[in-house]
Amino acid sequence: MKRLTQKNFEKLPEIKSKKEEEKRLGELKARKAQAAQFAKELDARRRALVKQKKTSKIGFDNVTLPTSEQD
Repeated sequence: MKRLTQKNFEKLPEIKSKKEEEKRLGELKARKAQAAQFAKELDARRRALVKQKKTSKIGFDNVTLPTSEQD
């Protein structure tokens, strides 16, 4: 039987699968964080747009447009 060294230890199937699982979980966390950040930015843009639409409607309620009739 071979002597267990650091290089041999890293090649063991249990260790390989554990490292792959850790890498996969790290990538999953990064994707979730990116999705959460995107959702937060999208929500902020949506709120700003709704607020802008509300304020623009309030300013034009009592305005009468001039007519183009010239007699």
